[in-house]
Amino acid sequence: MSNEIVNREGKDALFKLVFGEHPENALTLYNAINGTEYTNVEDLEITTLRDAVYIGIKNDVSFLFNHDMNLYEHQSTYCPNMPLRGLGYFADLYQIYLGGEEVSRARLYDKVLVEIPAPKYYVFYNGTEERKEAEDLYLSKAYPGEGDIEIRAHMININAGHSRDIKQKCKALADYSELISRIRENRKKCISKEKAVETAIDSCIKDGVLDVILRKERAKVANALYTALTEEEIEELRRIQMERATKEGFTQGYDQGYDQGYDQGSKKGYDQGSKEGYDQGSKEGYDQGSKEGYDQGSKEGYDQGSKATKFEDVDKLTAEGTFTAERACEILGVEYDSYREYKVRDGQK
Repeated sequence: MSNEIVNREGKDALFKLVFGEHPENALTLYNAINGTEYTNVEDLEITTLRDAVYIGIKNDVSFLFNHDMNLYEHQSTYCPNMPLRGLGYFADLYQIYLGGEEVSRARLYDKVLVEIPAPKYYVFYNGTEERKEAEDLYLSKAYPGEGDIEIRAHMININAGHSRDIKQKCKALADYSELISRIRENRKKCISKEKAVETAIDSCIKDGVLDVILRKERAKVANALYTALTEEEIEELRRIQMERATKEGFTQGYDQGYDQGYDQGSKKGYDQGSKEGYDQGSKEGYDQGSKEGYDQGSKEGYDQGSKATKFEDVDKLTAEGTFTAERACEILGVEYDSYREYKVRDGQK
């Protein structure tokens, strides 16, 4: 048996007792939700399923009233699948309404339109996880794409401090919420679960909170609440462990992502730097080589030009017949052998 089913047999059993076995409380709750003031309890027909389609899971309170098929569910843990469960519950309720499986099958194939009461679905939440004052849950949220069937569950938070309007109009709901609140407060004081439940029941009877039901069904209520309290603590521990695991997973993922990002960034930076360095070095090398080549070429050109001028001066001195070529080279500071090579290149002897 799952933890959730066990939990439903705890506080949910008390919810069924308060509203399923006391039609006057169900009618008051109906009035509080719908803003009506009906008083004739005899017009209300309780149709609570004792064994519905989900293997032992039972719906909490359903009844026919004012042309509505009202389904009231209690939840001590948040469950986004309530619309899907409601689909199964309503299917069974309508089959019962139409007269059973064989009769309903025959009526469904009739040419006459089969009128059915309008479905109204409410979920009363009093778990320890913080939730909104009121929220709607939709079956379509479970679809991977678009669908043609919609089920809406109105979830109402009945924890202490929430839904004051409805509680003011329905004392049974306010009392139910107050009993659960007192038990939780007792547990916070490190009182044993048995003592927490018994002390809360005593104080509620004294203060007129669900006192009629608690006096008459004390043992039944206490046993149900022991189970519910145990499962509630297990659920709270599970929630804490989930939060811790989520936090640890985030930290681990962050560290891994940081390391991987650092490595990838370092490699990319290295590659980028290497490329930019190569490009920059190539450009600077080209510029430097170009400059040095220019300077070297300019110097060599100057030297060669200078030598050619001096060789021409030697030619002038020797042409006058005053000096020999060798003596002219000596006077002008020109190497004689270089001069002779110059003359050979020019084709002169």
